[in-house]
Amino acid sequence: MHAKIAYIILGALSALTSATPVDTVAPAEATGSVAPVPVGPTPDPVSNVTATEIGPNARAGPTVKVCTNAGFSGRCATFGSTNRICYILPSAYNDVVSAFGPSQGQTCTIYQDTNCKGNSRSGIRFPGISDLRAVDFNDRMTSYLCFN
Repeated sequence: MHAKIAYIILGALSALTSATPVDTVAPAEATGSVAPVPVGPTPDPVSNVTATEIGPNARAGPTVKVCTNAGFSGRCATFGSTNRICYILPSAYNDVVSAFGPSQGQTCTIYQDTNCKGNSRSGIRFPGISDLRAVDFNDRMTSYLCFN
């Protein structure tokens, strides 16, 4: 009898472990701040999140600075830039950024579309690009991805 129960349990466990992985997991609707995150084996392990402005009392860590005017002027904000996370700018900064600067030790790519897709400018290092018109990307940025 015990052998039969063990056989049934092993069969059930085998079926569970051979199940096909889910492609994405949607976050809880209540948060509204995180885009779907890839789950399981993927060729490009980049996650997407909505960038959140970092206040003056935030912990030290990699950041990027964006400004609505060239020369790092106008309305500016500092956002986090965790390694290999695609950040989507909040609507207040979408398609209005004219200057972009990562912190030291990072290399970043800025993208025209959400989820780090579409036209891009790569290889941006500290101190950044003070006038995105110089690389034909003024008021076109929607998301960014940095490597530490």
